[in-house]
Amino acid sequence: MQTNYQSNETCTTGSKCILLVNDEKDILNLLKDPLTSHGYTCIFATNAEDALEIIQQVQVDLVISDVVMPGMSGTQLMEKIATYWPQVSRILITAYAEQESVVQAINKGHIQAYIKKPWGSDEVIQIVDSTISGNNKAIYDKPIFREFSGQPQTAEDRIDCYSDACSEINQEMDDLIRLTKKQHKSAEKLFNAITLCSQNVVIMLGHDHRITYWNHAAQELFGYPAEQVLGENLGLILAQDQNYHSILDELTTSHIKNENITSNRNYELAGRHCIGTVFPIKLAASAFQYNNDWHIVCSIQDITENKIAEASLRASEEMFYNVVEQNNLGILALDKQKRCIFANMAAEEITGRPSSKLLGEKLGYPLNINDSTEVNITRYDGSHRIVEMNTSKTIWKGCFAYLMVLHDITQRKEIERKAKIQEERLQQIQKLESIGQLAAGIAHEINTPTQFIGDNTHFLYNSFKDIEQIFTAYDQLVTAISDGNKSDIAISDVKHLAEDIDLEYLRNEIPKCILQSREGVERISSIVRAMKNFSHPGKSEKELIDINAAIENTITVSRNEWKYDAELTTDFDYELQHIPCLAGEFNQAILNMIVNAAHAIKEAKKADTAKNGVIHIKTRKSGNWATISICDNGTGIPDELRARIFDPFFTTKDVGIGTGQGLAITYATIIERHAGNIEVESEIGQGTTFTIWLPINDQIETSTNECSSLHLSPSAIHL
Repeated sequence: MQTNYQSNETCTTGSKCILLVNDEKDILNLLKDPLTSHGYTCIFATNAEDALEIIQQVQVDLVISDVVMPGMSGTQLMEKIATYWPQVSRILITAYAEQESVVQAINKGHIQAYIKKPWGSDEVIQIVDSTISGNNKAIYDKPIFREFSGQPQTAEDRIDCYSDACSEINQEMDDLIRLTKKQHKSAEKLFNAITLCSQNVVIMLGHDHRITYWNHAAQELFGYPAEQVLGENLGLILAQDQNYHSILDELTTSHIKNENITSNRNYELAGRHCIGTVFPIKLAASAFQYNNDWHIVCSIQDITENKIAEASLRASEEMFYNVVEQNNLGILALDKQKRCIFANMAAEEITGRPSSKLLGEKLGYPLNINDSTEVNITRYDGSHRIVEMNTSKTIWKGCFAYLMVLHDITQRKEIERKAKIQEERLQQIQKLESIGQLAAGIAHEINTPTQFIGDNTHFLYNSFKDIEQIFTAYDQLVTAISDGNKSDIAISDVKHLAEDIDLEYLRNEIPKCILQSREGVERISSIVRAMKNFSHPGKSEKELIDINAAIENTITVSRNEWKYDAELTTDFDYELQHIPCLAGEFNQAILNMIVNAAHAIKEAKKADTAKNGVIHIKTRKSGNWATISICDNGTGIPDELRARIFDPFFTTKDVGIGTGQGLAITYATIIERHAGNIEVESEIGQGTTFTIWLPINDQIETSTNECSSLHLSPSAIHL
């Protein structure tokens, strides 16, 4: 029980503590004011049960209690205190109607004094002081207690005393009857006013179960005016098949056994309107005792709308289960222990388990609330499924549960796998297409060194014929000297022959020719090697590559695209460590950027033929990122087109020059495939700079603050 008492003071040593018990707070305050002014400490309780709880917790010197209170009465309270805490003084507050019980309480020793309503402050102080001090003589000054005063009296005196006491009691009883009738009429008016204004149906039944009260709401619900139902039994307003007698008998019997008013009992019955319409009602009934007879008060509610709502709810639940069962998505409901409490047919098919196996089974699936998780499930038949799981918290049949939605994505994953293979093939085709488009330029690049190598070879061939004549003359000179013949003629022939073939010229030119041929061979080798590295399909997973070397190869392959319109310079950071890349896709992205720069410069030179085109490529390390800047002094990108440059098939070039795929491929490669970023800065007439950001650590995501907070100029686009 929760103790319900309050006071502005606490019971302390040196101050007598008085517990005031009354269900009316105004009465408590009327008693408290004179007592606290007189030096007492007062605490409150609004019923006897709380008072007993307080006495167990607080040291109380005196209890002042009203007689009539809800639940346990004041006399019952005093009897318990006298039994278990006899050291606590006890005073009852009484009106005329309770004097008999007060006399009995005094005779039994349950109280030491009483205070009669209405009282005066001085009277209260006098009675309290005498009670606490143990002098209770004042109580016997009342007429009804004169016979207990203990003074010697004659028979005549006793008769006079009783006569006076009876006269006084009769007068008080008459006053009490008049007051009771007045209070009864006021209470009856108040009750009628409340029930008549109430929107709830209120009826009252007598001990014979006939209707004794019928409010306006009852007339509205059942259609009967009060004069037609008063005195009738309850069956008048109930359907014929309703056995209400047993309900009322049970209710009355239960209250008689408990000897008090218990909580309402609720019943659902079928009501009947005066025109015969039957409708569902909820009847709340409670029995009470009045004038030694038991009565029943009933509150009735039309629950037609509730029943319709319940039927609608059942229909909705049925429809819900039909939808769930016919859904292609698997649906599982798990309790707090992750045991399966529901599984639809799709869940059975996905997991390969029948409901009989799933229900009650503790599933080991991950519960990532409000998040999607891909799980490989091994079915009962040994096959595997890839399932996307979404889990949320819900209420299932009134209890907490986890709702798990299963989406079988096995087929989708297979399609994605095949699409990835196809994508890789397409990327390789695009690369070969780029090589095909560059083929003429590459052939030209190879043709130039091949041409001078051929010319040099022809020169060496002809020069060797002349040198062969010198070798023959030298052989003849050596033979003449060996035979002892005169060698003057042979020496003269050698000299003339050397002059004829210009041997000095050959000595100077042949080494140059050989060196130039070697350079041509190296040039051809570098082009072939670059082509090989560029066109290689690479691995499907990232690998550490030297991006400086990769850019060099791409520059070599694309040389014929830019050499006629621009000078290409590089500024590589050779301390830049190898970074994880998809080599083939990276090479393609750089090629697209270089070709795009060359085309922009070529377009700019149409307006200014004297303009010297420049393409500058620079690599740097910036924190955990590698940056590649490709700068040109071409036409620049207009503001209105800047947001579209990475759109597939978007191009500003003439038909036949570009497909609009180059920058779109670069975007997909850098941002989607490499978790990187691209920064674009451009100014009309001045040129454009593309800066590629690639993570040195493959775990870095595009949302990294270091990348997302890059400083850009007002004319820059950060993608």
